[in-house]
Amino acid sequence: MEFDYDNLSKRELEILHLISEYYKNSEISEKLILSHHTVETHKTNLVKKLKLKNTTELTAFAILFKEHITIQLQKITANRDKTKNNNGGGDIEETAIF
Repeated sequence: MEFDYDNLSKRELEILHLISEYYKNSEISEKLILSHHTVETHKTNLVKKLKLKNTTELTAFAILFKEHITIQLQKITANRDKTKNNNGGGDIEETAIF
């Protein structure tokens, strides 16, 4: 089964990747420096975007498509070496999950 990852954000792919690595919500929020609530919101959005029934299916999806998710995330990361801050504040370092 092939899936179009274009409608997923980099952050959603990061969360999917961490789910595939069996991270708990608290570990995901710590790793990505997000609140627990934000992680839950991303997971809810992923369930909707992927047309799944619940977060259990989301976990199964992440594990099943782990390799595809990792490849897509690496492509996005490679294309964005650093993001320039538009207000002249310099470079913004991104949180690496690999």
